[in-house]
Amino acid sequence: MSYLILASAKSGTTWLQRLLSAHPEVHCSETRAVGDYISTENPAGIHISLETYVALLARHDFPPVPADQSPAFHRTLLFNLIYTITETARAASGKAIHGEKLTPFPGTALQAVDRLYEYNPELRVVNLVRDGRDVIVSGFSQRANARIRRGGDDAGAHRTMLDEQRVSDAEFQFFLQLWIDAVRAGIEAARRFPHTLELRYETCLEHPERETTRLLSFIGADASPERARECVAAASFDRLSGGRAPGQEDRSSFFRKGVAGDWRRWLSPQQVAMFEEAAGDLLDALGYARQ
Repeated sequence: MSYLILASAKSGTTWLQRLLSAHPEVHCSETRAVGDYISTENPAGIHISLETYVALLARHDFPPVPADQSPAFHRTLLFNLIYTITETARAASGKAIHGEKLTPFPGTALQAVDRLYEYNPELRVVNLVRDGRDVIVSGFSQRANARIRRGGDDAGAHRTMLDEQRVSDAEFQFFLQLWIDAVRAGIEAARRFPHTLELRYETCLEHPERETTRLLSFIGADASPERARECVAAASFDRLSGGRAPGQEDRSSFFRKGVAGDWRRWLSPQQVAMFEEAAGDLLDALGYARQ
């Protein structure tokens, strides 16, 4: 793994993943390798990290080392698995530059930074940031649609909230904390890793070719104007959404709207106030305006 895109969920990582993987030299995958986490409560399916799998394996494994060396052995096993996944993908794709996107699981963001620094302190880290209020709206829409598709007693309530453009308080709090954790982890990564690049989702929307050029240059890929245009075209919103223009909403789609600032339509005044109380300092640090 030569680079990593680090961000909160619903910050545009899938967009960048498609954009980068359209480049003939670059592949971007997602293995959720680090962060000790497992949950069966996610509406779209079980979430488990590779690190947790290795920890579960350690309960049954009989390592060929003394007991006091077992933690180091299983950490090495984790790192070897990450390396093997990287090299297998590199060989299959035929692309020299392989990296990942990481949206840390709840409560694991700083732990993930620690583990990644242990794995490779020279890793090139792309810190992708997005206005957390838009993250909450996008995240709620995705999880609400997952619950609707799954069915059950809460499907009707979530359909109503989508129709009324209203975010449940529980999902508001979930994605607020997820965003806070990821932003703090990004700040810590910028402090620790010598090679970091900050990208802003909103700036990428406004100047996609310019920001793509910065990104490609940072990871060591061909960043010519022609190549940047090709990558941007391959990951354009109309292509990813099946033909919709940015701003044309499909609340059932993973690529819902493709615009910035939609939180003003969705969040209640009370929720906006709660966000500023909990994370106003992070909005300020990232340069986002308050209300």
